[in-house]
Amino acid sequence: MSGQQSALEEQSVPFMSEDTFPLENNLSENDSPENVQLETFSIGSDHDAQQKAVDVRRRLYVSHFLSTWNSRVFEFGAVLFLAQFFPGTLLPASVYALVRAASAICFAHLVGNYIDSEDRLKVTSGLFQSADMMTQEQQSDNDQR
Repeated sequence: MSGQQSALEEQSVPFMSEDTFPLENNLSENDSPENVQLETFSIGSDHDAQQKAVDVRRRLYVSHFLSTWNSRVFEFGAVLFLAQFFPGTLLPASVYALVRAASAICFAHLVGNYIDSEDRLKVTSGLFQSADMMTQEQQSDNDQR
């Protein structure tokens, strides 16, 4: 096995060598820094980079649109649900909207500071895990009934 490894090591070519990237001490007396040209490696063309930027931007816009759409549909549906559940009065829907807006005003600063002060990945994953546990508990309670 060691014979095969040494044969592979002899065949491998280093990624960067002095031939590829000349060092300062390899410059001759006639070479000034302005005359030395280094090889550059291009992963893709400018067109590919622009296409990726357009694709990322498009996905971001679609994601924002769908998120906003989801929020607005929920708000509209909640009011319709409350209006159907309490016919003849819009007071519960109004109280719901008022409480929701007031809680957003009061707690947005606290929640934002908490998320900014902690590791965001841990905070958001903790929120999703808590929500997942609550839905599992509700499902098990419904299955027992």
